[in-house]
Amino acid sequence: MGGVAAVVLSAALVPLREEFTGSTLALLLVLPVLLGAMTGGRLGGAVSAAVAVMGFDFFLTRPYLRMQIASSDDVETAVVLLIVALVIGTVAVGARRASGQADQGRAEIEAIHRVAEAAVGTGEPGEVVELARRELVRVLQLTGCDFDNTATVSSLAVLEHTGTYESTRFQFVHGGFALPSHSELTVLSRGERVGRFVLHATPNTSVSLDARLAAVTIADQVGAVLSNDGWKRKERA
Repeated sequence: MGGVAAVVLSAALVPLREEFTGSTLALLLVLPVLLGAMTGGRLGGAVSAAVAVMGFDFFLTRPYLRMQIASSDDVETAVVLLIVALVIGTVAVGARRASGQADQGRAEIEAIHRVAEAAVGTGEPGEVVELARRELVRVLQLTGCDFDNTATVSSLAVLEHTGTYESTRFQFVHGGFALPSHSELTVLSRGERVGRFVLHATPNTSVSLDARLAAVTIADQVGAVLSNDGWKRKERA
């Protein structure tokens, strides 16, 4: 999108090329680079920067409509345009990533609060478990999540309270780590295992450490409203 916008803007500036200096026109071409970085990430910003320089060369420098630059000043302007565009694109990508992380952090805190409110409010084990299951799907970006109230230890990889998997290799994808395809999050009540959430990970999806720690906190809240006796009484009812 940024590359297309750079070409369109370069062509639109043609009537102004005799009235304004090349450096002034070049500054305007930074805007499509910002758009490309915000919509296409680092690659989109880099492509937009390259297209902006080519558009500047083709439409706004002599000889016009040719990929040549006759003036040494315009050559310097084109080089500066490329450098500035790349820097601005990098900054825009960083800002977008920071904004996304802030949004994710708020979503994780809200998920913890919702489960905590349910635990303090109704205190009904079944309702708290169901809400926690849905929140875990959101926080960990899972394809599914099941609760199993068995105290039996399974062979699945376990998401520890540190937010990591002991003796399990993480797969590095898209700048982060993906969960094992199937793993479990243990639920403890008064130090005793009262169940587990079975996590079905979305393939090739990175999950931050903060998200994993939020999931552990949610499981701890579930454990706070469960006990072996209480859960068994509910199962028999």
